Amino acid sequence: MKEATPPPSALLEAKQALKTLREGSWKDLLVIYIAFSLVSALILAPMVGITIQAIVSLSGQAALSDTEIATFLLSPIGAVAGILIATLVLTIAFITYAALLVGSHAYYHHSHAHLTGIFRAITRRGPQLVKLCLRFTFAILLVALPFVALIAADYLYFISENDINYYLAEKPPEFIKAVIIAAVLLIVMAILLIKLAVSWFYAPPLVLFASISAKSAKKRSTVISKGQKKHITLWLALWLFGTPLVISLFNSPFNLAAGWLIPQLSDRLPLLALTLGGSLAITSAISFIIGFISICMLAHQNLQMFEKCGLDTTVPVHFGADEKFHLPLKEKYAFFAALTALAVCGVFCYYWIGNLHQEDDVLIIAHRGSSMDAPENTLAAIQMAVDAGSDFVEIDVQETADGVVVVFHDSDYKRLARKKLNIWDAKSRDLPGIEIGSWFDPKFSDQTTPTLKQVFDICRGKSGVLIELKYYGHDVELEQKVIDIVEAEKMTEEVMIMSLNYKGIQKVRKMRPDWKIGLLSTVALGDITKLDVDFLGLNSRAATPKLVKRAHDNAIQVFVWTVNTPLDISAMASRGVDGLITDTPTTAQEVLQQRAELEPNQRLLLELAHTFGRETNDLIQ
Repeated sequence: MKEATPPPSALLEAKQALKTLREGSWKDLLVIYIAFSLVSALILAPMVGITIQAIVSLSGQAALSDTEIATFLLSPIGAVAGILIATLVLTIAFITYAALLVGSHAYYHHSHAHLTGIFRAITRRGPQLVKLCLRFTFAILLVALPFVALIAADYLYFISENDINYYLAEKPPEFIKAVIIAAVLLIVMAILLIKLAVSWFYAPPLVLFASISAKSAKKRSTVISKGQKKHITLWLALWLFGTPLVISLFNSPFNLAAGWLIPQLSDRLPLLALTLGGSLAITSAISFIIGFISICMLAHQNLQMFEKCGLDTTVPVHFGADEKFHLPLKEKYAFFAALTALAVCGVFCYYWIGNLHQEDDVLIIAHRGSSMDAPENTLAAIQMAVDAGSDFVEIDVQETADGVVVVFHDSDYKRLARKKLNIWDAKSRDLPGIEIGSWFDPKFSDQTTPTLKQVFDICRGKSGVLIELKYYGHDVELEQKVIDIVEAEKMTEEVMIMSLNYKGIQKVRKMRPDWKIGLLSTVALGDITKLDVDFLGLNSRAATPKLVKRAHDNAIQVFVWTVNTPLDISAMASRGVDGLITDTPTTAQEVLQQRAELEPNQRLLLELAHTFGRETNDLIQ
């Protein structure tokens, strides 16, 4: 093995890589990139889903939600499962990069990059690639886990005394300290992970081209990279941090223009959707192109340094295919790309048009009352929600020290009353003396913590009540007490029960099988639509058309939270969700009225604008 020559500047290397791409290799690599991305999305990603479902079944449930996920991953079986899933995800991401390495290798050796040959090469070295990813996953965990533990200790020491919502809202000095410490820890961890990646830099081409085992490739890569650490680190840092920076710079003019137009067009939804759709199409294309160029440049540099170390001189590589399978990409890449784009667009349009709901049949659910107009979970907010014509009012309930069920979200009064008092330590007789409204507006200084019975008195016969059971580890008989109050107030037909805690709502199911219960979920592993619930309360980002349809196929309704902007409200209605949990019930009513006047193509534009992912908080004026 010959000595590596002193590296030229990264700028010169980047220019050379761009020149190589521009002069011809980009055509081959683009098709490879698209083809293997499609393989990953259509074949490998579903395999991960199947694996996750099989692993979740070991917990005895069809799905795990929120805190249950953390509990499961901390168990021995869960830890092994987490490593397996991480390895599969890393393998999927790595396969496309490996294909680009093979395609670049073929180009540099004046050969055509045949897709069938590349598929065969990746398949042949597949077991070693998976082993390489498994070893890399373990290496990452060994570096990351101590920092995760330190960040957890940072949280427990600085910001565990009060409810997390207080720290997020007020950002007191101890919160700033905790954030700074966590940021420093993350930066140090990132530096160490980059140093780790440096020692693995030559492992992928060694596995692919030298036909050696993953273990041997890692050992050789560590030795070879010792004299080139700064050079490799610079390239990895440029790829890791430079790519999002360049994307941001190119996309910022379009984002700024769209941001300026959003409030101007907030009352003209079709034109707004068309504007956002155009902006998002452009920025998505820019992101794709820059991402493609960036990963190709990294693959180019990886191979160049690989060959400069003399590692390729003894490696006979034959990645061609039999003549009948030949696909000379330089001649046919345009046809392949066009065919792929046409197929994707066709499937996309068919899918969305077929799932687009032309008539809205959706409940408006006021989140903690009309909480954009009055302090959350107060009688004022409840009354405003009822006056706005909300179908349901969503509230949070928990127990006081003397067992009274009160309506309150946080675990303590720190955020709303600047008072260090946990709900489970508070006596019900003291709560009328703690005002919780002036933080929102001085005119609400008369608002205090209501009881569940007081909420029923306002809502009875006008709006239903969606009760979320809050569990902070101090509940005694929360489910039974809520049931007793509901029945005593004769509100059985006007109430639904939900919680983040699946075991809690299952208690309600056993006590009152006919009551309507639901699981509130932020994240989930497994098929959440297989759980024994009547409805799901999902984060709007999780409520994909596919998930909504699957839930409906299982006779489960879908409520989404928290949707406040006209575009989000309209998009969720188009997806056929059954309930919109919103801070602004009046806005939701107005949007649904506007939607009733829209043509199908206009509704499709609205859905597409939302699907491509722009946040539209500026719509609320």
